Amino acid sequence: MALLAGDLCCALAYEALLKSDFTSDVILAALQRMHTVMEATVVGEALDVLRTLGEPVSEETVLNGHLLKTAKYTFEWPLHLGMILGGANDELLGHMSNYAIPLGIAFQLQDDSIGILGSEEELGKSVSSDLEEGKQTLLTVFVHDRGSPAQYNRLKSLLGKRGITVAELEEARQIIRESGALAYSEERAHSMVAVGKQALERMPLARDVQYVLIDLADYVVSPKV
Repeated sequence: MALLAGDLCCALAYEALLKSDFTSDVILAALQRMHTVMEATVVGEALDVLRTLGEPVSEETVLNGHLLKTAKYTFEWPLHLGMILGGANDELLGHMSNYAIPLGIAFQLQDDSIGILGSEEELGKSVSSDLEEGKQTLLTVFVHDRGSPAQYNRLKSLLGKRGITVAELEEARQIIRESGALAYSEERAHSMVAVGKQALERMPLARDVQYVLIDLADYVVSPKV
């Protein structure tokens, strides 16, 4: 039912644009951008699923998946849609991408941290689901690349294991913290947000709009775990 609802909402989104009062060239530009972001999202989600099935991946692979799956769909596209409908040119859209893409990646990095270190109230799902799915994130990549062999081997034994106990979950959390993986992921998220905020300085934005976007950037990396 969820998949069917998603398909229906996608069709309704196209219909909403087609029935809007914007000029045909603006509607066409918006539809073309929507199609592009849908393609990226599908590829990003596929990569996310495939990362649970194979050998350890690189940091670049993880971040590229975040770009495709989260950054474009959750940050860049909504901002671009409003700008396209408002008559923005490609140069302005490019500047907004320089803000939105780093924020989207940072958001997913934080979400991955919450996925293993947060509470069920924050997640809305089991706190062990990411481990049981064998999800490879920047956290697990860091433990593989820079943690001790003992830390990685133990974490690897828990990735993809069904029915993880509370004790095993706490053990995985301890490895992620003590190896430096959490600190590294948070540092990467903060540095990306800083890059995004710098991009705002190159855009001719109204002051109140700039404040909203700065607040959004700060919210992405507000303490959560």
